[in-house]
Amino acid sequence: MVDDAPQSDRSLEDLDKRIESDRRIAVTAFETSFSGQVVAAISAIGEINQVANARIQTDTRVAAARIASHAEVTCIELLSTVELTALKIDHLKSENSSETNGAHEKITAKIINEARLEIEDSCNNSVEEIRRHGDMAVAQISENVNTAIATIQKHVADVKSEIENNEKIAVKKLEASKVKKRTLESAADDGEEAKLKITSFSKEVTNKLTKMSAAAILDINRLSSAVLEEISAVVTTAETKVLKMKEVALSRLRNLKA
Repeated sequence: MVDDAPQSDRSLEDLDKRIESDRRIAVTAFETSFSGQVVAAISAIGEINQVANARIQTDTRVAAARIASHAEVTCIELLSTVELTALKIDHLKSENSSETNGAHEKITAKIINEARLEIEDSCNNSVEEIRRHGDMAVAQISENVNTAIATIQKHVADVKSEIENNEKIAVKKLEASKVKKRTLESAADDGEEAKLKITSFSKEVTNKLTKMSAAAILDINRLSSAVLEEISAVVTTAETKVLKMKEVALSRLRNLKA
């Protein structure tokens, strides 16, 4: 059978097919390239989030243990001061049994007063140290949070910028494929559709990245708030323990005088 279609029509048809094929390739290549990049970006965000959370939790445990340990050691030292004072007084009595009660009482009062000052100073220093450890923990955790958030934001910004730049390149290539008169007359709508598809895809993936990064940042901030409250509670508990032990120690000192 003889093909009656004019040669010019066949050429135009081939031109349209070639241009449309180029558009499909451009769109597909754009989507394939950046689908992989978005997957990698999302994976990176998840990893940053995971590492940040692990670091925050570790810093919290270390700080809590340090503060609790410091309070425990202080309490032992306060009680030891009382015990040592009692031994001093007993030793004084055994060595100076011939001295008058008035002389004994004066020396004993001096020993007890020195012990009282030592207990009070030790307690005050301990409370300051506990608060310092708490402040250091808060500063470290805050720094880790800020670093993680800044890293996520920079990563997302870099990926978005690259997607937007490549979107412009892809669209420019599509524009270049429409320089033929026939293309401008009959295939412009198809080219515009391809452009819109690329633009839509670009917006979709950047929005996805934005949502993912916002969720990761929210998760980090939530954990940060929880552990900062925990640190505050640990500090308060440690301070209370030391101050209570101070009162116990001072009470025992008073009993030594009696």
